[in-house]
Amino acid sequence: MTMTRRRSQSGFTLMEVMIALAILAGGLALSLAATASNVRQAHRAQALGNATALARSKMYDIEEELIQEGYQELEQTMDGDFSDEGWPDITWEATVEKIELPGLASLQAADAAEGGDGTGASTGALGDGQGGEAGGIAGMAGAGLIGSQFETIANVLERSIRRVTLKVTWKVGRAEEDMTIVCYFTNRQGVDEAMSGAPPADDASDGGGGADDGGGTQRQTVPRPGGGSLR
Repeated sequence: MTMTRRRSQSGFTLMEVMIALAILAGGLALSLAATASNVRQAHRAQALGNATALARSKMYDIEEELIQEGYQELEQTMDGDFSDEGWPDITWEATVEKIELPGLASLQAADAAEGGDGTGASTGALGDGQGGEAGGIAGMAGAGLIGSQFETIANVLERSIRRVTLKVTWKVGRAEEDMTIVCYFTNRQGVDEAMSGAPPADDASDGGGGADDGGGTQRQTVPRPGGGSLR
């Protein structure tokens, strides 16, 4: 009589192998995506730091150029890249423009819109009668004095301050990123020139120094803005 021995076989079915491979592939894909994202963010942070340092250096260069060549009345535009610093892929564009201050009439209109009368006149301590009339005259005189000096002060500020807008552009992979920086620079020489060319005031002040008894022309002192760079 012939006896047949059956050998037990243990192992994975084809379905189990396919499921295991699918799980492994999904885990690897997630791991690769996370790694790529981390690398991209690190590259982006490094590029942003480099662009910030280069933009700061370029602002110093523009300020030095303005000091050497003087402040121009017309708007100036310039551009370039940072090849000399070793970053030819990072480019920059700069605009230097003269600031424009609002006129006295615009300020008075804005004050009137906010609830003021726009004239600077005020009532006296009595509120009516001669006190109110005297207070109104004093207020109008003060407003006239401010108006006469406003144009001088505005001219000083406009001649001595320039606004510089710097835009730096770089690439992170295929994406293009940029940053814009605005800075105001003050020229002390411009303040001196504007003050030396300022016309003398017509009104004489009776207090704090008085009028010139020798018949000379009295000039009123206008406060000067501080020199240096505004940041």
